[in-house]
Amino acid sequence: MKTDEKQIRHGVALLAVIILILAITGGYMVIDRYLVGDEVVTYGMANSTDKGWMLSTGRIRAYFEDEILTDSVAQTIQNIAAFGMDLAKNRRGAAYFSYPRPEECGWYGKEQISDWFSIREDERLHLGDVYLNAMGDDANSYLYYELVHLSGSLFPAISATKWSAFLVNAVALVAVLLLLYGIAGYFTADTKRQLLVCLLFGCSVGCLDLSTYLRAYMLAMAFQLALLLVHLKLYQAMRDGMEKAVRRDIAGLLVLYPLGYIAHYTTGVWAVVLGIATLVWLKKNLTGQERKKNTRRYLICGILAVGIGILLDPMSVLGLFSKLSGTGTSPAQAIKESAAGFVASVFGNVLWMAGFCILFVINLVRSVRKAEKKDNRLVWLEWLLAGYCALIVLTTRFPYFKVAYPLMFLVIVMELNFFAETTQRPHRIKMVYSILAVVFTCSSLVYTYYNKNTEVRVSDQVEAALEATDTDRLILIREHAEGYECFPLLGRYESVYVLTNGEEKLDALLADTLIGEQKDITILITNTKADARTFQRWVSGHGFEDDMDILCKTGKYEVIKWHRE
Repeated sequence: MKTDEKQIRHGVALLAVIILILAITGGYMVIDRYLVGDEVVTYGMANSTDKGWMLSTGRIRAYFEDEILTDSVAQTIQNIAAFGMDLAKNRRGAAYFSYPRPEECGWYGKEQISDWFSIREDERLHLGDVYLNAMGDDANSYLYYELVHLSGSLFPAISATKWSAFLVNAVALVAVLLLLYGIAGYFTADTKRQLLVCLLFGCSVGCLDLSTYLRAYMLAMAFQLALLLVHLKLYQAMRDGMEKAVRRDIAGLLVLYPLGYIAHYTTGVWAVVLGIATLVWLKKNLTGQERKKNTRRYLICGILAVGIGILLDPMSVLGLFSKLSGTGTSPAQAIKESAAGFVASVFGNVLWMAGFCILFVINLVRSVRKAEKKDNRLVWLEWLLAGYCALIVLTTRFPYFKVAYPLMFLVIVMELNFFAETTQRPHRIKMVYSILAVVFTCSSLVYTYYNKNTEVRVSDQVEAALEATDTDRLILIREHAEGYECFPLLGRYESVYVLTNGEEKLDALLADTLIGEQKDITILITNTKADARTFQRWVSGHGFEDDMDILCKTGKYEVIKWHRE
């Protein structure tokens, strides 16, 4: 009876932590009124009926429709095989990467722009369209877009608002917190520490950003944490010789990996690191026939899981190959940028990071001198995270180690506890920890509020300037894959002409719009130096300086009203 009461208290405490964090993230979503960058792409992928990239179908979809898919099933399979061989052999030199992107420039009407984001009654549950949209320009994993589309289909009134995607993020966040609590239970029996890990992560900059950033990262984090938790269960079952539990966990891996892969293809890299860690664990902890049997079926499970994942989403392999081929960033620059992002997301600033590093070194020295032995489980987790972060950065040149954020807070809490237990006054040290935890939480909340409020103020300026122009037509001048955050603002215009720089010379595109014959038209420029200079040269060359008023100029955008008499 006492055990049941204790579990109920723990469950109520965890529920209170989850509700608190959901309330905090919901509050930040209210502040964050605008969609930004790739969030707009999310809605194009999830809600557009035929153009996931809004302005076009995307290069991959166009390539497949033109070069791969035929009326003959046998020929299509042959084309897919040849495409895969070309990609594997030539990587960035493959024929696909030289394939021209679909045309994006032209006039777009008000209804067409609305269809990019909203779901009409007759467009609900069009999951096949979402999959085709996800093939876009870099082969996005599609599960997140499917779930956002499902959310918008169930609640069409909010389909074009940020809340349809936030519902998906909120469910994923709850799953992450539950999984993190369960994982922490394998490293500490103290429920307070488990709850502290969840609370610190939930109030961290990284969690608040990812929870309110309407992309697949929180969903992928949930599946990746689930993979880790099932591995921990599998280790325990193998160690205890619980055959039924081993089979259950193997089956769980067969389900979780494909789902994690179609949530975000970097789950493949996380699975590789977990696989290596598991093989090392099997070698160290099992012997004889038990080791051979469990190693064999784990490898078979891994091969099957990878195969199922590729069958469910073969095009994400292209996305993974694209990232693994590098982006031109040097390894040193990639490490520098990734380290900065990691510090900002986990610690908030360098001071907290420096304090933890000092503590970590002290604990390491004590452990090496064998004054106190560090828990092997903690050492294993630290090596796992270090290996994953190094592999993902050096192979993709991107900081795609979101799954490390919550686990890093588990490491921090365990290292702090190890330090406290090895001092002569552990209770006093823990009191200091409590104060630091409050300060850390408050600083993370303030920092996140400041950043979001700053972004909103800039967007407010642009929106106010667009309203002040009081025109029904607009010309948007942008770089390729830039300026998406302004797309939701375009719905106020009857017609919009989009000029995507890089496809043709900007001055030729401007001439095609017959802007010199227009009256009362708004011009919105994604304020890169090349766009601004080219536009100003064109204006000066045609003597239109007196016909243009600059209403707003931020670090990203420039709003101009054209009012030729």
